Amino acid sequence: MRLRRDLWKAVKTGDLVVYADQFDGVFRAKIVETDIRVSARAEAGGFGYPYGKTAVSGTVKIEWETLVAGHRVKQSGIENLANLVVYSIERLSQLRRKWNLWQTAKSSAEALGADFLVKVEEYKKI
Repeated sequence: MRLRRDLWKAVKTGDLVVYADQFDGVFRAKIVETDIRVSARAEAGGFGYPYGKTAVSGTVKIEWETLVAGHRVKQSGIENLANLVVYSIERLSQLRRKWNLWQTAKSSAEALGADFLVKVEEYKKI
């Protein structure tokens, strides 16, 4: 279940969400910042909201952990709430299972494609 626009006002720092990325996988993420403030270089000491307020734009900063060479590495990014899923252990495990199935199918398809290209090259030599 995606975070609907009417729920954006209730989101606060520390809330858990599911972050699903087609390249890296599915992760439990924590909202670390709402109403993201960025230093406005034009004004000395001034801050602005380039992404807008979270209640209106739905933009938040999230943080999640990945495994890189056996070590846990914290990563963060700016994401829209419309692209995140309401957290529950069941949703997280289901999405991880589907992502793993997709990766297996993708690698099988790539292997079949390589076999096809090898066979084409063999037939060209005949």
